[in-house]
Amino acid sequence: MDTLISKARSGSLTEEIIEVARAEGVDPNILKNRIADGRVIIIRNLRRYGTVKLLGVGEGLRTKVNVNVGTSTTVVNIDMEVEKCRIAVKYGSDSIMDLSIGGDLSSIRRLLIKAVIGLK
Repeated sequence: MDTLISKARSGSLTEEIIEVARAEGVDPNILKNRIADGRVIIIRNLRRYGTVKLLGVGEGLRTKVNVNVGTSTTVVNIDMEVEKCRIAVKYGSDSIMDLSIGGDLSSIRRLLIKAVIGLK
């Protein structure tokens, strides 16, 4: 399996590296080298590629804000979690992570993704 780190180590400038370098205002070759050295990662979900922005995390990149949402075994309130996602997007969160452990997890995640993607 070709990974971003293996591609960076072979000298390839991928679309993902170029996109993140542009968003971060850094030279793509410097970013590629940092990825190859394991000092930067690009967070991506291959199933959602193209629908969510790529994020670079690591040396020389801007600080990111992640918001955690999710149901528990005792409180399953989908409307509250969707509202948390809306607020996170409104105030510029870079990423949202669903940590739900209660309720129909597949359904909850679909609803949260739909709510966030629909806001863009």
